[in-house]
Amino acid sequence: MNKIIKYFFPMLVLSIIGIVSLKSQIPGLENGNVSYMNVDELCYITNTVEKIRVANDVNIETLTNMEKVKFTSTEYRKNHHLFFENNNYVHQIKYLYQDNKFPKWYKVADLITIDNEGIKSYYFEYSSYYTDGWPGSGKDTMQFGIYGNDPRTGKRYYHENHSVTSQNAYNSKNYYFNEYGFLYGKVYYVPNSRYFQQLINMGYTVTSTPNSVIISNSDITISWDLNKKTIKKEIYEGGVLIYTIITKYVYYPEFGEDLRSEITEITPQNFENGDCYEDVVITEFTDYSFGCDDEIEFHSTDSHISNFNFVIDPNPVKDELNVRFTNSNSKKVVEIISIKGDILATYNIDMKNTSTKINVSNLESGLYILRVDSEGKTVSEKFIKL
Repeated sequence: MNKIIKYFFPMLVLSIIGIVSLKSQIPGLENGNVSYMNVDELCYITNTVEKIRVANDVNIETLTNMEKVKFTSTEYRKNHHLFFENNNYVHQIKYLYQDNKFPKWYKVADLITIDNEGIKSYYFEYSSYYTDGWPGSGKDTMQFGIYGNDPRTGKRYYHENHSVTSQNAYNSKNYYFNEYGFLYGKVYYVPNSRYFQQLINMGYTVTSTPNSVIISNSDITISWDLNKKTIKKEIYEGGVLIYTIITKYVYYPEFGEDLRSEITEITPQNFENGDCYEDVVITEFTDYSFGCDDEIEFHSTDSHISNFNFVIDPNPVKDELNVRFTNSNSKKVVEIISIKGDILATYNIDMKNTSTKINVSNLESGLYILRVDSEGKTVSEKFIKL
């Protein structure tokens, strides 16, 4: 069902009337006359990096250990598959790669499915960190959901029902996906003149040039760069900028549209010593396609999915750090990195060695990162030097 549709969303005007400083209530601006292909099955990949950004004059020595941990970035990559079952959309998610997103002992679900009934986390592979191979081994119920076995596949899963809030969110998405397809919210657009006139009547300032359009009031500024095809939203509270989101778009000829390619979210924060920093989350969207090849979707051969890992102890450490490698028959390069990103030491470990000891007695007290490269995969773990 790939047809061309046209729609007009009055919902944006309603949402802008009630703007507050919460991220969840930032207007989506899917407004105006927009025509695009109605897609009833969509696949894409997201790669997300979470980090902080600081000024050069931040006094690292006065930060608490918990604040120093913030300097460790997090990265994770996911495969997404959207399709319909009985007029209800299904969103399947598979983690392809993660670094510092979860603790090493945590068993990431092999497949996460979001549908009208709630969220199911499927476990296909055995994990040595759990007695019987997966979370909830030997249990039927947990605080928020239940464990069971899928009668079609025999796979173990954990099912969590929707809360009232998530059910409402699902129902809203389901309506728009059914009406407009899975490109809803992902296509670049510029609102039309009628919409801008409505905003002017509501007290907003609208500025238009050949290269940009800007709407603003004391709470929000939204700007379109017509050449770069980006949309920037800035939220203010009491005249202070509290949140920025920048969305970029790239043209996909098979869809005939500019589709969302990157979202950058920036939230200003303060350390306890008063120094400023920013929480930054960057999500890239790639590999949009009409359908998914199951072999690619659920059995990726991406080099990042090596089983290689390592464990360190003790942590915190005073003199000697023990490093034990798992599932590695290759050479390993071990690096000690400061929270500023400087490489302080490098060790080459022979392929036959499954463990090593590193003398860290000469390091100053504070937070460090141990990074190991092996089998084309990079794994990091932070540790505290006493």
